[in-house]
Amino acid sequence: MRYLLLGSTLPDALDVETMSVILEKLPRGWMRRRVLSHCLTKEFSDSFPTVLELITNQLERDFDFIWYLEALLSRSDRLASDELAMLEEAAPSPMILRIVKRRIDRALSE
Repeated sequence: MRYLLLGSTLPDALDVETMSVILEKLPRGWMRRRVLSHCLTKEFSDSFPTVLELITNQLERDFDFIWYLEALLSRSDRLASDELAMLEEAAPSPMILRIVKRRIDRALSE
């Protein structure tokens, strides 16, 4: 319920500091992943490397990276090729890297 209320009250543009404050108030786990994923579908005022750093700091498990990847790829028309390359570089394991590459290729072909 808190997630639903939070999602309807988020501004259209977010900065990493605001996202960090929101996330700190949530318990680790599913809800935090969902809220960060939702935040990542919004515009953000910080540089992409700063946003990517927030993502990597929030990883509890390697597979969490896929949650965040999907949110970012939902805005793939707004991601530059160098940002897509940064996503690949940030993959926390070889298995996740393979998934990242497939999902980026699929998003770009749609």
